[in-house]
Amino acid sequence: MGSAVFKEGKMIGNLTGEETRVALLLDNTSRIEDMYVSYQDPLKEKYVVGCRVKKKTATKVKVKLRKGPPLINVRVPIEIEVLSTPSMENYAEDLEKQTILKKRIESETEENLSRLVKRTQDEFKSEPFYWSLHVRPLFSSTKEYEKWDWTNKRYPFATVNLQVDVEIVGFGKQMKESEMEKVRD
Repeated sequence: MGSAVFKEGKMIGNLTGEETRVALLLDNTSRIEDMYVSYQDPLKEKYVVGCRVKKKTATKVKVKLRKGPPLINVRVPIEIEVLSTPSMENYAEDLEKQTILKKRIESETEENLSRLVKRTQDEFKSEPFYWSLHVRPLFSSTKEYEKWDWTNKRYPFATVNLQVDVEIVGFGKQMKESEMEKVRD
């Protein structure tokens, strides 16, 4: 599972399945229905929390041209439905625990996004997220844009600020601890 990375019609590398999923969050040209992701349980580190992830609205990309490298601010709004909590932590009824879980998901997702952006800048020297669609309108002509050379000269050195906004929209069907006794051997 993964995807190939092309630059100017030539394959220059590949992305893992995780990197592909992260790239889809940064790209507004592809539709994302549901993605199933596991995150580290913030209260019991030896467990993970299974979630359904949806892109709430389009990823907001703002590019600022300036002397030196451009500044790119990216905001990724996602909805999370918690499907399973093997640790049996009661996130559904405890707002304080929900806040801890939300912050953990945001920070873990931001780390994954940052790692992928850095890899695309350092290794591929190209961006697979179609952010050029946000850059082109900043120029008065195509010729001017092409001379500026987004792909080869600007993106690899750009400063990229990433922010993930998580909204937990549900907790699926949660088993209570007393019900767990019924299913244990």
